[in-house]
Amino acid sequence: MSSVQFYGNLGRRTFTVASLILLIPFLLTGCYDRQELEQQAFVTALGIDKATPELYDFSFTIALPQNSSGLGGGQTGDQPLAAKGILTYRAHGLSEALLLANSSIERSLSLTHLDLVVFGETLTQTGISQMLRVIARNREFRGTVLAITAKGGSRALMAANQPFLDKSSARMIDSIAHVGEQTGIIPVTYLQDLLRDAQTSHVGSVVPLFAVNADVKQNPQGGGAPKKDKVFYKSGRVNRTGGNPVEWVGGVVLKDSKATCELSGKEVRNLMLMRGRLKMAQWETADPVSPGEYLGLTLHRERQPRYTVRLSNPLQISVEVPLEADLTQVSGDTNYSLPQYRLRLENVLSQQLSREMEELLTKVLNRQQADVIPISATVRRRFWTDGDFTSYPWEERLTNAHIQVHVSLAIRRYGLELASAHTRI
Repeated sequence: MSSVQFYGNLGRRTFTVASLILLIPFLLTGCYDRQELEQQAFVTALGIDKATPELYDFSFTIALPQNSSGLGGGQTGDQPLAAKGILTYRAHGLSEALLLANSSIERSLSLTHLDLVVFGETLTQTGISQMLRVIARNREFRGTVLAITAKGGSRALMAANQPFLDKSSARMIDSIAHVGEQTGIIPVTYLQDLLRDAQTSHVGSVVPLFAVNADVKQNPQGGGAPKKDKVFYKSGRVNRTGGNPVEWVGGVVLKDSKATCELSGKEVRNLMLMRGRLKMAQWETADPVSPGEYLGLTLHRERQPRYTVRLSNPLQISVEVPLEADLTQVSGDTNYSLPQYRLRLENVLSQQLSREMEELLTKVLNRQQADVIPISATVRRRFWTDGDFTSYPWEERLTNAHIQVHVSLAIRRYGLELASAHTRI
């Protein structure tokens, strides 16, 4: 090849490369669809209520970014995304409600900072399956958004909410979820959990229940003693004064995305222990040796619960729950560190927990046919195909299933004081 041909080919290659380099910027994606912060209104909480057979009420808690830097002189700025207000729109669906919101809000609504979805009582009674399908298709919904149910309307609950410590709704929701995982008095359920349960055969769901305490709402500043002489573990009925009128205790059982029954805080705690989801839980119970006195225990998960199911007619369901416990409160005079008292206490408490868990499973499995454990997951592998498992009459067999729960409780620690303190004479 002559030098003329060589330099000619080199020139053509150089021209081609240079042309591509010049064209690449025009082929790259631009920022035509960018959304500035100043052009958006952030929705941090979404409430959904059934208004009519065809219409829904969508309530939005709107927040705006605030300056979180110090203002000088020892003053600090507002919390980022502090709540701004609640707006409600009646529409056929969520997309229409978001469209109508632009008629009174000067910025476009964004769900990218959504932390909470509140399903009102009227919606859970008719079913939330349609809303779940809408949520699954919307790319702005994250799977880690907390899902709760409201006793009454979602808008009334959102309007009554007055966080005691946090101004940021996002921080409040994260704190509630953290407390729920520690205490077990509410289930921590996210949108991804509801979507998974809705798409799985023979599986029910448990969603946290929030409610407004009427006594606290009338006097949020408190200042007096509680009125009732009883302890309640249900949302809206906790015996207290002062603080946030909204409270969260217990949950709602969903079967086929419809509410079937409510669970108290104690029932939710026992359910979480049987699920193996709860690493630690608090338990207050009567002292079996000293009448009128109470014990406080911290329950720990020793191993995962074990389920044994015989696919007979009737079904035979057996649940084994191994637990450890720390004795944190003893108001009586019994020294439970002594072997004879410790063994007696372990036996009595194991029988009590076994009885409570059996009553709970009878309530949700036998009466409601809602498998919220779910125990059906342990028998799924016995079927050759998913169609065989789906067609199995699991809910029908749960109606008269024989249920047995065995709790083995071992007390490991007794606190700093092994014996009760007595006055020396």
